[in-house]
Amino acid sequence: MSIEAIDEVIDRLGTVVEEARAERSRIDYFAAMYRRVTVAVREAIVAGEFEDPVRMAQLDLVFAERYLDAYAAWRTGDAATESWQICFDAAGRWRPLILQHLLAGMSAHINLDLGVAAATVAPGGDLAELRNDFDTINDVLASTPLQIVTGIRDNLVVAVMSGTRRLSGWTAPQSLLADRVYPHLSKVGPAALIGLSNDVPSTSHIPGAAREARLALDFASVSARVMPYARIPFRQMLLSVARDEIQSSLPPWLDVFRTADDKSRGALSATLGAYADASMNVMKAAEALTIHPNTIYARMQKIERLTGRNPLEYHALTELLLIVECAYPDAPAGRPG
Repeated sequence: MSIEAIDEVIDRLGTVVEEARAERSRIDYFAAMYRRVTVAVREAIVAGEFEDPVRMAQLDLVFAERYLDAYAAWRTGDAATESWQICFDAAGRWRPLILQHLLAGMSAHINLDLGVAAATVAPGGDLAELRNDFDTINDVLASTPLQIVTGIRDNLVVAVMSGTRRLSGWTAPQSLLADRVYPHLSKVGPAALIGLSNDVPSTSHIPGAAREARLALDFASVSARVMPYARIPFRQMLLSVARDEIQSSLPPWLDVFRTADDKSRGALSATLGAYADASMNVMKAAEALTIHPNTIYARMQKIERLTGRNPLEYHALTELLLIVECAYPDAPAGRPG
């Protein structure tokens, strides 16, 4: 089986991608990924990484024909393999995620087509001889560069990135994927704000990673256009997640405090923030606000009269800051008012 036959498969997969994109069909998700995998396998065959490169080329061709025949049947309205029919029909629905389209195609191709192709190329007792080359394919796929799948969801550009953490239990792990892509994302144009999730070990964790990225996006700003979830201060994250849930539990003195704070043009809440930022040092807080220290004490006494809590004490200050920050959702993070 010549390498030119695999080149033809790659070209045919490219045609599937072009047709799908011209028709704005979601079928191109799996086809584009499959074409890239086929290119990687072709390169490994040429490099002599398999024990039996001729047999692997034949397996690659028979394997690909299963998909291409199913696609051709579906295009002409004929009956495709049932597992592929489900995948192709799903391409007409908007609700599935890009990842779900990819996993559906992988399920049909690996769980059905791969077994049929392997039995065709190495029938009967010859099947065991494929084992080493099968393992080599896993190594080839693991060594491919960073994979990225992008799409639009809820009017946001969503990208799912995958990379190899370690090749085996005996090799040193690479740095976290989030850390590796951060410098590159920072070079994206100034109009883009990006939220970046933590690394996750498998595709089943992607929904949770999407929630992390969405939350991180809320903290992105002009000064920090790329915000990794891991870099969100815990206090800000806690307030962001809990703010809506605890609105009904805010203390009754809050309305009185807010009225007084509004009359002082935010001086009371600004004093709380400055005092906390100054490590509860009145002199440094006064210097930061460019006021006399006695003014700090006077404002703290007023806050205590309004709330019944002495802001000069740590636990009272912490409670006041949390409550005030929940009450001022649009205030800059870490400094209400």
